[in-house]
Parts: sequence; C-alpha cells; structure tokens
Amino acid sequence: EDQNEEESKQGAVSPAVVVNCAKLRVRKAPDANADVYGTIEQGTELTVDVDESTDEFYKVYTCINETLIAGYCMKKFIELK
Repeated sequence: EDQNEEESKQGAVSPAVVVNCAKLRVRKAPDANADVYGTIEQGTELTVDVDESTDEFYKVYTCINETLIAGYCMKKFIELK
C-alpha cells in the first residue's frame, strides 16, 4: 500500500533512449512548431514522464549544455526501456 502511494506521487516516469534520429529537437511544448531548447543525439539516455505526454510527444527530462531541461520530443524518436 505504501509503495503505491510513492509511485502515484512521482507519476509514471520511464528511462528511454533516442533512436532513429541523428539529432533530436527538444521542444518547449508538445507541438512540432514550438520553440526548441536544443538538440540531443541518437543514443542519448533520458527520462520520460508518461503521464505528461501527448499522442505525438513525450515529455522528457534531459541535459542540454549541462542544464537539466524538461521539454518535449516526438515519440517516434524515443524508445522506452
């Protein structure tokens, strides 16, 4: 019972990796036209927040220029582990 409470607070986060894309844009909103924080390379490991994701975009947490960013990436380029 206690373990379920901990999980619900954190939300459904999952480790993931960038695939099928040499440079993947991390956007500020779940929209293909949204501003871009920066890019991450294929093979980059990141964390996905499944609960905050949309049909086409995952909400991701990753580092760009040594700064932790919460942004959005297209699902087709992210593989959950």
